[in-house]
Amino acid sequence: MLGGCSIGVAPGQQGNLAMRQDAVERLLDVIAGMQEASAAARIREEANAFLRAPEGIGTVLRVVTTDGRERRREMACALLSAALDGARMAVENGSADGPRLLGLIEDAVRDLDATRVLDAHGRIRLAQVYARAGLEPPSEAMLTPDLLESMTRQAAREMPDTGAMLAAVLDQCGQDSLSAHAVLGEAMAALPPDVRAQFVLMIAGHTDAVAARLALYWLLDRTADVRLAAATALLSLANTGQLDGRCSALLPLLRKWLPGDPARAMVDAAIKAMLRHGGPPSNAPGWTVQRVLATLPDGAGAQSIVALIQQGRRRAVAMLLFKQGHGVRDAFIQHVRSAREQQRYLDEIGGQIGLLDMDPDFVAPALARALGDGLANDSLPPPGLIDIAEIWGGEALNPALSDARSILGMIGAEEVIARMNETEGDRLIESETALLALPHFESWFEDTAELGASLAQARGKRAREAAAWRYLETRRTWWARQAAICAATLKASAGAGQTLWVSFAASARAMLDGQRLQGLPMMQHVAEMSLGVAGSRPGREAEAAPRPEKPGELARLLAGTGISDAYLQGYLTGLAITPRPVSLEAWLGPLLGGVAFSGDGRLRRRLDLVIMRANRIDAEAGDRRKVAGWIAALDEAGLGEWMRGLAALREATRDAWPASALAPTDKRVLRDLEAAAKAGGTGELRTILPAWIVARHARRR
Repeated sequence: MLGGCSIGVAPGQQGNLAMRQDAVERLLDVIAGMQEASAAARIREEANAFLRAPEGIGTVLRVVTTDGRERRREMACALLSAALDGARMAVENGSADGPRLLGLIEDAVRDLDATRVLDAHGRIRLAQVYARAGLEPPSEAMLTPDLLESMTRQAAREMPDTGAMLAAVLDQCGQDSLSAHAVLGEAMAALPPDVRAQFVLMIAGHTDAVAARLALYWLLDRTADVRLAAATALLSLANTGQLDGRCSALLPLLRKWLPGDPARAMVDAAIKAMLRHGGPPSNAPGWTVQRVLATLPDGAGAQSIVALIQQGRRRAVAMLLFKQGHGVRDAFIQHVRSAREQQRYLDEIGGQIGLLDMDPDFVAPALARALGDGLANDSLPPPGLIDIAEIWGGEALNPALSDARSILGMIGAEEVIARMNETEGDRLIESETALLALPHFESWFEDTAELGASLAQARGKRAREAAAWRYLETRRTWWARQAAICAATLKASAGAGQTLWVSFAASARAMLDGQRLQGLPMMQHVAEMSLGVAGSRPGREAEAAPRPEKPGELARLLAGTGISDAYLQGYLTGLAITPRPVSLEAWLGPLLGGVAFSGDGRLRRRLDLVIMRANRIDAEAGDRRKVAGWIAALDEAGLGEWMRGLAALREATRDAWPASALAPTDKRVLRDLEAAAKAGGTGELRTILPAWIVARHARRR
């Protein structure tokens, strides 16, 4: 902290930007003079501050790319990498802070590129910082063709030996292949994808076991060119019978995690060639799992698993991180020298997160579920999972169904719940309520940009509560899976007892079955925590409500977009009567996705006005007199536009209109609307629509 306070400043209180930049300069001087441990702690603190108040991040970026003082530049790199990592996680969690910070950093990179101050060294450092944070560098951080040409001429004179380079990297990493993969990834981060792929092909083409291992890691790269290069190298080795035995054993398992692209097709060819040359693949010496511990998922859906493992006299700690919607987020093995060091490592982890002792058999189905979750969401697992694969093979590495109902089925929850009487059901609710009071569940809240936008529109406590519950309806499936994961974890936990795990299983099933969220203790807790966080977050209480719409303002802002006032009213009326809740992005994206916006602040105003209009129509859709007034005000062409807007909403939100949720009257009116749209007339719809809209709105409520 400078002068007793952090450089992080709450929104609306940033003061002069030049002062902020000066504070960042002084901060970097302070961190550069610290010991490593103190500097790392301070960097984590200030990286979080940049999420809340990103002004001044451009100063850090400038030091990273142009400052000649090495220690200061290293600290700036560490700070920028930590800020990017925090922004990446905020994006994953739906927070508005993440996109805002990433956008400001990318704007600052573009400014540096435009002023031609980014030389090759600056671009390489910047790309490495992005890679360290698990992000693809922006194009402006890549080496340009002229810089590449200059470097290629230099390399041609020096004739680099990729074998010698790999040996040097391995020496630097203590012969650890996964660490070598990370070092090489950072070294190649500034190269365009096609050039990076060429280097991968050169390195992975070596016939030693380390090169083959690196090729396996690169099969899980987020860049398709790199994956294809790695698969090409493996196929070449397999065709000549030179594929390492341990690599051969892992390849059939790994291909199940890959998307259906050319790289996987080449992996399939490599497996066939491998079997032709070597028969059944050989397996690595097995590890013994001594102890397994796990957390319950936190509010972002992240769950950690820790396993103490042993292979002969070798000991290690295996770490897995799962995250809902992303699958396996991290995986690695930390080798230790003794049982005492192994326990000390575990104690350090346990001091940071709450761990439950688990049945060792818990890991295999949990890992299979996480792989299935990642595959369903187009998220590749981390390279470190390849090392983990040698501990848990077989079914653990086959992606499994990962939705809430499938999880409940796997753990036999339905049968247990069906046998319970009413008294036992009441006891379930009491046990869940007590568990939710534990500190771990303080992280169970929603703090997304979408919820923030809804709460900003609400006035008064009741309106905010109603807005929170409407938003949580759109997250019903997510929280049902969260409860199912808790149930599966608690069931496999030593001493947790049946009542605890079944209580979460019952909550999951209740959400899947469409029961009111307000009646579930778990969701009451989530709603209360979410509202509390929204009210206490710095700057939230100072957020100003959007100013009311002036007559004709939205129509002027949408002029030339093809969205007429009647079309918008029909679209938003459809939103007000959907049988199932719809998220903000599901309806707002299709409505405004094709509209070109200038960068003059009108985008924010358009969004505010459309959301306010949607809220007003939703509030009035239950009043027959007001709805009749809407329809009466439309001429024949206007009513046609209105019907076109409603049809567009239904098309954009198909999942919210299941036939099972529609009454016979609904189906008949919807058919009449479709027929009228095709025929170009409105028939008797003008007289039918007001009563139908009010009834449809009431049924949704």
